[in-house]
Amino acid sequence: HGKIVIGFIGTISLISHPVDILVEAFASLIQKFPTIHLLIVGGGEDITYIKTRINELGLSNVVSLVGRINSEDIPQYYKVCDITVDPVLNNEVAKARLPLKMFESWVVGIPFVTSNVGDRKHYLSNPISGLCAEGDGSFDLENELVKLLTDTKLRNEIISNGIKKSENYYWDI
Repeated sequence: HGKIVIGFIGTISLISHPVDILVEAFASLIQKFPTIHLLIVGGGEDITYIKTRINELGLSNVVSLVGRINSEDIPQYYKVCDITVDPVLNNEVAKARLPLKMFESWVVGIPFVTSNVGDRKHYLSNPISGLCAEGDGSFDLENELVKLLTDTKLRNEIISNGIKKSENYYWDI
């Protein structure tokens, strides 16, 4: 298909997953990288708002909004993605959680991007196994995505390190 797929797989709830930040970052990214596509998988109370935002930004032809899926189908959606993102605001809700999607991305060998909130940067460094935007806005997220879209060596290093790190987090360990 020739497209680079940036994916979000999770609940469409702006309180815990501000997907609107990712949509806004994507609106800017698509101008620089016309071969990218955004895949949003999940349901939630803010899906109507996200659909509206996608349409307002004129992105309906470059964004696929899948909706809620069965949990056993999640791995298939990860396999379609070239990069996965956990957009997050720097607030108490986000500081209190560590995204499962980070570990899932590692296991399937997909670079992961989020923001430096809570323990995320600790888990994604030493060695680097994902990227953390310093801020929590769309511009900050976009800058990290640009790095992965332009630096193959960095992408490959993150993939390799993530796969190795994931072995420390299997349920039996």
